[in-house]
Amino acid sequence: MRDRNNMVTVLMSTYNGEKYLKEQIDSILSQVDVDVRLVIRDDGSTDNTVGVIKEYSQRNSNVEFTVGKNIGYANSFLTLIQMAGDSDYYAFSDQDDIWKKNKLSTAVDKINGIPYVVYASNLEMVSENGEFIAMKRFDNFKGSVGGVLSRNRLAGCTMVFGKDVKETITPVLDNLIHFNTFNYGHDGWLLLCAILYGGQIVVDENSYIRYRRHESAVTSSHGGLKKRLKNELRIFWNKDNKRVRIAGFLLESFSADSEVMKQKAEVLRRITKYRKSLGMRCKLLFGHDLDTNIPAVDMKNKIAVLMGRY
Repeated sequence: MRDRNNMVTVLMSTYNGEKYLKEQIDSILSQVDVDVRLVIRDDGSTDNTVGVIKEYSQRNSNVEFTVGKNIGYANSFLTLIQMAGDSDYYAFSDQDDIWKKNKLSTAVDKINGIPYVVYASNLEMVSENGEFIAMKRFDNFKGSVGGVLSRNRLAGCTMVFGKDVKETITPVLDNLIHFNTFNYGHDGWLLLCAILYGGQIVVDENSYIRYRRHESAVTSSHGGLKKRLKNELRIFWNKDNKRVRIAGFLLESFSADSEVMKQKAEVLRRITKYRKSLGMRCKLLFGHDLDTNIPAVDMKNKIAVLMGRY
């Protein structure tokens, strides 16, 4: 039994989202058994998105917003973490989904009192008109540094985390936003920082969100084998060395001042040096540092390491 409602600050980045924005904001402000504060950053919209947000902020003191230049969704969310202020918990939100009334309270109940924990859930995918498409599940998610770098499957729009997780990433945000020119997801960065501190990931098998898939997105993920293979090949060739660069940034940004962090740092070192060190490459090839619990992805990653493409 709670003594009081917890404050949850919801972080939303918007961009040309006026069509569905009201429905999503209404679902956030209707959350039960928590106190909600909604902080919005508009990422340079050219439609009436800002006008919609202004209407809400004028009649509800729990809605705050700022308008910025277009820096991409990932860095926009990272900037929102900087703006978030003090709160018991934090959550990411897309601009066009629909949340069930107990989305936040359920998450808080599941992670209350657990240090450095990030909550995520399965999600119900719906069409632009709100019609059910499929349930997207994240079964057997492996919350390790190498696993998240290899393939972050969790949806940021389902994530809820405490102030201790926020405090892990806050000191490096300025450098991180400057570094993140390739727009690696804010949710992936958050998971990596939490895991470095020994945190755990709680994945709820239920869904408390109706995740709106637009026609182009639905076509991309369900439009046939050809498009899916094209995406996998793009990840495989990894021409920008994104994962190696991320591992290097984390090594430079966090000191391994605990036994847990020393173990994580060793994995990061293997990733950064595997191209030049046969020993490091063999450890990645024959060990389980990069496992995601998706056999096809794990095999692809082993081949990528062998070819120097991880």
